[in-house]
Amino acid sequence: MHGGSDRNLHAADVSIFLGLDGTPTRKVGIEWTGIPEEMGYSYPYVVAILPRHVEVRNIQTQTLVQQIELPSARLLNQGKLLYIASATQIWRLTPYSFAVQVDQLVEKNEFEEAISLLQQIEPILLENKPHATTLQEEKMRTIRDLHAHYLFQRNEFDAALALFQELDTDPIEVIQMYPPAISGRVLKPSTPSEDGLNHNYSDYASDGPDRDPDDDRNNSNPWSTIVNPWSTPATEPRRDSLTITTSTNRVPSVLSTWFNPQHDPQPTPPRELTGQVLEEAINYLIRFLTDRRGKTAKLLYQQQQQQQAAQSSGRALGAKASKEKDEREKMDRVAEVAKLVDTVLLKAYMMTNDALVGPLLRVQNSCDVEECEVLLLEKKKYKELVDLYNGKGLHRKSLELLSKLGQSNEGPLRGCMPTIMYLQRLGQEHLDIILEYSEWVLRTAPEEGMKIFIKDAMDDQFSHARVLAHLEATSADLSIIYLEHVILELGDETTEFHNKLAGAYLDKVLQEMMEGSEGAEGEGNDFPSAISESRSRLIHFLNESLHYWPAKILARLQLDGLFEERAVLLSRIGQHEQALAIYVFRLRNYRMAEEYCNRIFRDDPDNGRRMYLILLRVYLKPSTKEPPLVDAALELLSRHGAHIDAEEVLAMLPVTTRMDGLFPFFEKYVRETNKNRNMNLVVKNLLEAERLQVQEQWVYYRSRAVKITEDRMCPQCNRRIGNSVFAVFPTGAVVHYSCKEKIEKTQWKLT
Repeated sequence: MHGGSDRNLHAADVSIFLGLDGTPTRKVGIEWTGIPEEMGYSYPYVVAILPRHVEVRNIQTQTLVQQIELPSARLLNQGKLLYIASATQIWRLTPYSFAVQVDQLVEKNEFEEAISLLQQIEPILLENKPHATTLQEEKMRTIRDLHAHYLFQRNEFDAALALFQELDTDPIEVIQMYPPAISGRVLKPSTPSEDGLNHNYSDYASDGPDRDPDDDRNNSNPWSTIVNPWSTPATEPRRDSLTITTSTNRVPSVLSTWFNPQHDPQPTPPRELTGQVLEEAINYLIRFLTDRRGKTAKLLYQQQQQQQAAQSSGRALGAKASKEKDEREKMDRVAEVAKLVDTVLLKAYMMTNDALVGPLLRVQNSCDVEECEVLLLEKKKYKELVDLYNGKGLHRKSLELLSKLGQSNEGPLRGCMPTIMYLQRLGQEHLDIILEYSEWVLRTAPEEGMKIFIKDAMDDQFSHARVLAHLEATSADLSIIYLEHVILELGDETTEFHNKLAGAYLDKVLQEMMEGSEGAEGEGNDFPSAISESRSRLIHFLNESLHYWPAKILARLQLDGLFEERAVLLSRIGQHEQALAIYVFRLRNYRMAEEYCNRIFRDDPDNGRRMYLILLRVYLKPSTKEPPLVDAALELLSRHGAHIDAEEVLAMLPVTTRMDGLFPFFEKYVRETNKNRNMNLVVKNLLEAERLQVQEQWVYYRSRAVKITEDRMCPQCNRRIGNSVFAVFPTGAVVHYSCKEKIEKTQWKLT
């Protein structure tokens, strides 16, 4: 017996399939219930006569489809119509339509057999209608979907979810099969049919529900038999779904059924998912939802790209509006599915492995905020709830939660650091929220809280003025820290900021002076040294910064204190004599006065010489009632006399000054004068030599003659020189005067 390109060979009660080359084409053969006496093939079934009955099997799945009790059957032909003969009778086996067979298999929950049958038959044999192929594909998909539901109801979750995934089933349909803890608002009340499944296959059947009861399609077997009119049956066959008719008594009788006799046509409804069974079902659901999540995200991205391309393509207004509306509706549907998938996936993680909740919420997701919020609060998953709020841009709710938990004494989010780290991730567009929720952090942990505003990655994102105003209202010390960061590290040269930092330093120094004086009065001590650090920072800033207003700071200084700061400010407004007088008579620090002049001399020697002379005048002709400081003046002259005019010095020195004290000054002055005179002579001689050399070259070039003929060409423009104005290069090249600059720019070497 053969079917298609395969040949069937049987030994005892087993048949194997061989190819044209004699090798087996299948791993297993057909195991008959007895030893076949005769075999035949009728697409897509293989029929065998056994000693007690006739067996019909699906040639692809090798499943027993039907047993027919035909006594003493011996002969069997092959073809579309099968005839079986015994010594006294002949039976014809007529198959029912394939559509009826498929419907019966589905009704009996034999989905794999129905799928196998659909795969083997041609579409035209199933539906003799246009688009038969499409109808067959739709029917195949429907049956596979019902099969997946059937497997799920039998707790075969792995196979069921894998089939749903292969069919690309709507996630809503799958999620509705789970209990409310998973399905939530999408759960629908179940109305099981008699087979325990929520489906109505009659919508997909090829025949309507109102069929003729006498129609042979209502039979449950693929074959019917007709008895030879002239034969007489020996015994009445067993009542079953097939009919035998004779010429004498046309009494209907059923031969056999094509399903397993032990098969329960009305299975027990599946038990509710609980315990270990529910956990297993959820694990396979996670695999399905993860796959759907990737596909949904890809679909959303593609739709967004298409929408952007459509907006930039400039379509006609009417068509564009209609198209955009359809695309928006489609995107909304996909977005709703994405929201459901991510929300259910979070629930599944919460019930099986809550460690995966955080990674899901930290990436882009479509979780429903309200539903997930309730679940996370119930399970006290505060960290994950913060991630959810952050991903959805609900920063105020997130910071409210962090503020509440941060001020508690227990929990993973206690303390200020979670809030600080969250605020550091926000940008300029959320500055209002940052300022609002940084307040409690700055009061609780000021040093840690300042990381919100001076973290490296956030340097240029915030408005410095707004942050500074916020910090000034919180703490003066914090405003100083921020101003130092903005000015010293970021290099901001805004005058307002420099004025504020100088003013903040000054306020701090004055406050410390007041506190120190009160302590000194109580203890009888001198001014405490604790203010030295603040004053040193103030003085250093006043000396280094060039962007504050000295007059504004000077107006705030006390008249009887902070003389060094006053001297620095006076020097900035050009009052050098007053500044030097403070160093000399108020601070009694001649070294600082001298260093003041040295610093100016290094930057500007001419102005520095004037500063030395001013300092000498302060020493010798004080504006106060102080006596002249002749010794200090002589010390200054001994060190820097070379930079001071001797005539001015002699005019200011008292007549009682001893000459031996002026010896170091005269020595330095004479040496410096001789040095300058000798240097000037050298320079003079060099300039004279250069003048003579230039004069010699000038005479040489003046003595040269250039002959301009009618054929003399300009090498730049290749035109005749003629009577045009020309220029002669040292190399002897003659060009138009207008071409001279072009040649000099390109640096051509003319010969």
